[in-house]
Amino acid sequence: MAICLLLAKRNSDKTAGRLSSVLLLDKQSDAEILVLSISAEQDELMQALDQAEEFLTTHRVDAARIAKIRLSMEELGLNIVKHNQEKEDKHMEIQLSLGEEIELIIRDNGKNFDPTQWEKLEGDQFSGLGLMLVKSASNAFEYIPTIGCNRVMLKY
Repeated sequence: MAICLLLAKRNSDKTAGRLSSVLLLDKQSDAEILVLSISAEQDELMQALDQAEEFLTTHRVDAARIAKIRLSMEELGLNIVKHNQEKEDKHMEIQLSLGEEIELIIRDNGKNFDPTQWEKLEGDQFSGLGLMLVKSASNAFEYIPTIGCNRVMLKY
């Protein structure tokens, strides 16, 4: 075990500290991640959107990507608020991670819903136009249900 730890430490040192010493995973500084935990209410969502936009602007993300990310956050967040109005204890967590791609993760404890399945028709009308825009704005759009939560992951 000691030999493994020493080798891991040596490999971490070779990368000038970019990798963590034990798991050899890329380190991310706190300045590159924004995590917002809010109640799934429209007014709190709007404040979170402004905070996320400020974070992205501060980190010099281009305006086109900021617009795409904000559109996605707003559409997904409003769907969570709209479809969980009767729930008492509703929460949402929004996480933005900066790297080669910007990763947006939205978790909520509302009803199970897979927003990647937007290609549905209701009667003669198309349903899910907002979700279609989210999908087209992102490079990756996936839904991963976890115990008691929905988790949507997008990349830009």
